[in-house]
Amino acid sequence: MSSTMSADKSPEKRRKNLRLAWILAGFALFMLLTSVPFWRGLFDMAVNGIP
Repeated sequence: MSSTMSADKSPEKRRKNLRLAWILAGFALFMLLTSVPFWRGLFDMAVNGIP
């Protein structure tokens, strides 16, 4: 096996990737939590009809 793949993963790159992963996870969680009122409203419209 070649060592080019292991040489590419420097600690600096790994730290940046990990930070980006946490930022994206936080953003996804934020989107999930803030979309709850939208989905509840959509569900209410589907059940009760549009007023």
